[in-house]
Amino acid sequence: MKQLTKVLVVGVVVACSVWAGEWKYIGRDWQWWGNCRNIYIYKTNLNRQQFEWEYKNSALSKLLGDLSDDYIDINRDFAAIRRLSNEQTQMTQMEQLKQKLANNCANSNSPQCAEIKEKIADYNKCMAKISSEWESYNSFNSVKEAAEAVETTGGRSKSSIMRVVHQNTTGLNYTYNQRLGNNPGMSGRVKVKLAIDEFGKVISCQLVSSTTKDNTFDQTVIEKVKAWNFGRIDVPNDVTEFEYEFVFSPN
Repeated sequence: MKQLTKVLVVGVVVACSVWAGEWKYIGRDWQWWGNCRNIYIYKTNLNRQQFEWEYKNSALSKLLGDLSDDYIDINRDFAAIRRLSNEQTQMTQMEQLKQKLANNCANSNSPQCAEIKEKIADYNKCMAKISSEWESYNSFNSVKEAAEAVETTGGRSKSSIMRVVHQNTTGLNYTYNQRLGNNPGMSGRVKVKLAIDEFGKVISCQLVSSTTKDNTFDQTVIEKVKAWNFGRIDVPNDVTEFEYEFVFSPN
């Protein structure tokens, strides 16, 4: 294998930070390697095939971008690919570069190859999780639609409120899945009314209605939501109130 040389300068940045207050992304600000996070897709209303293509494109870009930060040879090849104008050609050549790196390192235990093998293995694990990421994408779109129906009183914007709701939805889903162990097949809707002070603290969370027929779970949802923080706003003495309905289903 051709010797790879370390790069001391910052290379290509692929995974960009999202900006607040706009519904044009999915993604969670968690670490990338090992748990498939920090993949951003700036398009909405995609079908599954389109989503999988965008996900793979983002994941490949992240993989090769991270390696190009460290190795001159990869940096050069990846930079040439990024200059291509056709996205499909870019995708094909990124896949070819990834496979070339895997083949070149197949019989090598050098430190460089050890890093390349590790990151390609993590990439493969992430691609194996595409189904769960698709479900997360659908969940995001559901939250987006719900935001349009939320009525609020007070100084907080809907986008800032729904951003926090979206960030905490995963936690509620985890709580729901745990509860299914004691109450298999339980599903339904839980509507709550929240009041948030100027500092972002939930000062009130009341149950409006529920169809779960599981009082223990309903109360758990309320306690979880009470612990959320919506961030401080520059509106003294503000109290923002709104109702929100969570939907829980094992399917």
